[in-house]
Amino acid sequence: MKIAVLGAGYAGLSLSWHLLHESQSSVIVDIFDPLPIGSGASGYSSGLLHAYAGQHAKRSWEASLGMHATHDLISAAATAIASPLVLSHGILRPAGTEEQQKDFLKAAESNPDLEWWSQAKCLEKIPELTFPSKEGGGIFIKTGLTLHTKLYLEGLWQAIAKAGGRHIKTAVTSLEQIKKYDRIVFCLGAETINAGKLLEINLPVKAIKGQLLKIKWPDGLPPLPFSLVGKGYIVMSHDSHFCYAGATFEKEFQTKEPDLKIARELIMSKILPFFPPLENAEIVDCYAGLRATTASHLPLVDTLGNNRWVFTALGSKGLLWHSFLGQRLARAILEDNPDALPPPVRFSNP
Repeated sequence: MKIAVLGAGYAGLSLSWHLLHESQSSVIVDIFDPLPIGSGASGYSSGLLHAYAGQHAKRSWEASLGMHATHDLISAAATAIASPLVLSHGILRPAGTEEQQKDFLKAAESNPDLEWWSQAKCLEKIPELTFPSKEGGGIFIKTGLTLHTKLYLEGLWQAIAKAGGRHIKTAVTSLEQIKKYDRIVFCLGAETINAGKLLEINLPVKAIKGQLLKIKWPDGLPPLPFSLVGKGYIVMSHDSHFCYAGATFEKEFQTKEPDLKIARELIMSKILPFFPPLENAEIVDCYAGLRATTASHLPLVDTLGNNRWVFTALGSKGLLWHSFLGQRLARAILEDNPDALPPPVRFSNP
């Protein structure tokens, strides 16, 4: 069986690895992407892996399966590239309001991988934090990780290459280009919208622009021991000379290119309330990418008929879901059984 995987981000690389792993490399997997590995939207993601998204820190859909499967892929990528990929262990989410504090306390009571940290304990770890009240605090996600995103994607690609996968640096603009393949899988993120037009299928996917800032870490300021997530996030670079701050959720945008003015306004207003030392820090770069989302905020993974499949809309939870769903989709494709996919991520075309 020859399989064409369109897109080399989280979805495409995860699916490719699982196709080769599940079939014991008995299938041919070609990944089509004109960009180098890690150059697309996935490569500019935060690297934050945890199960508690949103302002209320509710546990994400299929979080346990997602965390376990992603850990397996991290191990495979680290082995292939012979390098550690985890930048830091644990993630601190300071509460920004009294309502959020109540939500965080409730979450910590019902989830053993969360700890409620008093304001004193938070400040013991990161003295520069600020809180809206003296009674404030935050939750520490003990199982949270921050990955070196580009290195992880490169390691995952190396694991795929060793198993026989190929990266074809070509953009697919017509189905005629890939007609020799037995299965075609669209893993194009926000570009899946264009694929829907190509296939004359109305895919229920919208694009959201996300931007992040690369900021020079202030001289004399101790590097963060772990990542911070409030309304925005702060992640240290691997060398601790910079940090990455994000992200924006721009539903209406004029261009997919970085816009420093908008990014600075949106991001700094999110991070300065809980970490003011970055107020006058030098912004050295700005990055932007488009991510796909659905009305349910769950991924879209299903058959499109005619031996075509789709795997997209991982959104901001790409690291949490990409391996778990990549494995499920690989099995569905190899067994030609769409019912192997979780019902919440499927859809029916008219």
